[in-house]
Amino acid sequence: MAVLKPRNRLVYFRVSEEEFDQFTRVCEQEGARSLSDLFRLAMSRTVNGSHADTTEPVAGRLKKLDELIGELTVRMQQLDVLIQVQAANGIQADRKPHASVKGNANASSA
Repeated sequence: MAVLKPRNRLVYFRVSEEEFDQFTRVCEQEGARSLSDLFRLAMSRTVNGSHADTTEPVAGRLKKLDELIGELTVRMQQLDVLIQVQAANGIQADRKPHASVKGNANASSA
């Protein structure tokens, strides 16, 4: 594969042994091929102002996503129970969204 933007500039800086170990772990977590790639990505995010959304490690963001999916699953199960109860009582579900619920993801459940 041809290199589209050859890297011919070299930047040196010193780090402690602890920092090096930490950077190596982050490199593995983020899937960067090398420390150079990791630092280049971090600097690019900083320069471009896009680091605000990505400062949290991927593992933390995945954990939050997993928690949200769990909450959604619980709510869907609650809705399923309500529908079953209404069906058992002979009540037909209203298929039209209510104005108070439509567009409000944080509306409290029944």
